[in-house]
Amino acid sequence: MFPSEGFLRFSSLGQADRSSTLLRALADLFLSHPAHRRDDLALFEELYLSISADAPEADRAEVAARLAGRPDLPVRVAAAIGLDVPAVAGRFVGTSPALAPVDLVRIVGRSGPEIRALVAGRPGLDGSVVEALIHTGDVEVLARLLDNRGVVLEPGAVQALRREAGSPEILRRLARRPEAPADLAMAAFLDLDADGRAIALRTAAAEAARGRLKARPRPPNEPPSGFEARAHKLLAARDHAGFEALVAEALALPAPLAARVCADPTGEALAVGLAALALEPAAATGLLILADRAASRSYWQTRALTLLIGSLDADTAGVLLDHWRGRPARKGTALRQLQDTGEPEARQRAPRRAAMRDRKSGRG
Repeated sequence: MFPSEGFLRFSSLGQADRSSTLLRALADLFLSHPAHRRDDLALFEELYLSISADAPEADRAEVAARLAGRPDLPVRVAAAIGLDVPAVAGRFVGTSPALAPVDLVRIVGRSGPEIRALVAGRPGLDGSVVEALIHTGDVEVLARLLDNRGVVLEPGAVQALRREAGSPEILRRLARRPEAPADLAMAAFLDLDADGRAIALRTAAAEAARGRLKARPRPPNEPPSGFEARAHKLLAARDHAGFEALVAEALALPAPLAARVCADPTGEALAVGLAALALEPAAATGLLILADRAASRSYWQTRALTLLIGSLDADTAGVLLDHWRGRPARKGTALRQLQDTGEPEARQRAPRRAAMRDRKSGRG
């Protein structure tokens, strides 16, 4: 196993060449046995750490790739390789079973996006490693983490990702995760792709159905007087700013959000808004055609929007709007709706509750 150059030639080599030769020979020796005694591992660790620093980068990278599959690699050796330059660490970090969570956290903290992405792609990541990756805020790293189906995201990690997500791409990926909260896709509808929006629509329909089982169906958003005529007039005049203001008024949306709804290139967001107003599908389709600023939608895309409006009831569209506004339905909303609408049963219960409070306080 000693270098083939022989003792005399080896002694005449420079420091880098000697370190390179010894490092490769040391790796050969380690890999020639499937298991090692504790004292052998300690000796290997000592020799590796003393030799590798002087070996050329290319040789360190080759040795790192050969050692990447060994779970019995000494901890300090694994950590040293993982913290080496990217050309070396990149051959090791993504697959080595010898790296413990504490090593991976350290690597994430001290490495660049390339190595962090390799860590994010590892299966079975510990929660501490996931947290460290999230705190980097790197979009490519977070995208790799969210695409990693070998990782289970804990609730705290999902919430942290939601807070850290400054990119629509991250929201799209997070919404497709099985751990994502049900309301995420609905709230992030405008930032999602077709698959994410389909999830949001199904979730909103389910929430609306639950609401109908627990309380009276919510009334549709009442459009302002003459909404259709005003909308047609504004769009025919290409007054898109005026149309956005009308939509903001009709749907009770902040002006910037209404502008995004109207500018959504697919037309799906505006279709949801018009469905919430309970407009007839034909009338809503006409407005969608006029609102297409670039006139870029094909017949089939327009047809799909018509079908979407026809499939959306006002309750489902209203649920989506609530989440866009940041005001999803809370527990107790159903009771308040009954009281506000003068439901007889609610009116009968209220005096009884008042009488019970009076008896308890001694006023009865």
